[in-house]
Amino acid sequence: QHLEIIVVNDGSTDRTSQILKSCGDHRLKIINNDRCTGASAARNRAIDAASGELIAFLDADDEWLPGKIEKQVDLYRSDNYTLISSASNEIAPDGTDVGDTCGNVPITTGHEAWRALLGDTFVHTSTVLVTRSATQQIGGFDTGLKIGEDQDAWIKLARLGRVGYVYESLARIHVRSGSLSRTDSSQELIYTLPMIRRHLARLDGRLSQREKDLIMARRMARL
Repeated sequence: QHLEIIVVNDGSTDRTSQILKSCGDHRLKIINNDRCTGASAARNRAIDAASGELIAFLDADDEWLPGKIEKQVDLYRSDNYTLISSASNEIAPDGTDVGDTCGNVPITTGHEAWRALLGDTFVHTSTVLVTRSATQQIGGFDTGLKIGEDQDAWIKLARLGRVGYVYESLARIHVRSGSLSRTDSSQELIYTLPMIRRHLARLDGRLSQREKDLIMARRMARL
């Protein structure tokens, strides 16, 4: 009962509005955008509209599994975290479970997790629980990034404090041909790699040249 559900209908042209109106759930808050503003702007509107301190994200075609919120809130209460994630499984268009969403990338937690997140991402948006105050402190999601805006936010949040992780798959990530997560590699070159380079420039002095080279090598290898 202490769950607030905020749906940002980002200029969709399907039956989203009608379906939402038919739900009849008093916990539901609907924000309708006249046009598609993109993932960053849509999430920022939801954050601004939220009345609670803890925020969890769920992208349009993904699922949370039972207990997801409860387990992450329990972890949050055990210590001071700015970001908590979990494992998740990728679901192919035919319904086949193809395994770990992030390709079994090693998990790093604690105050130094930002170092690992620069090289690889082990955080999927639909697994994230964050504090509203921390997301506001970093200025929300960067609306100038067409892709990689989520990775950018996780790095910033990890630099603010501790990263926690529930070592259990708590979400199902459905992949379809039009999914943003399936953007071609040219978009990574335009948006993601420059974003990582900007972080490296800001962190000059906290990272050795060898660490920077290894981070870029991992990014290029992934690309």
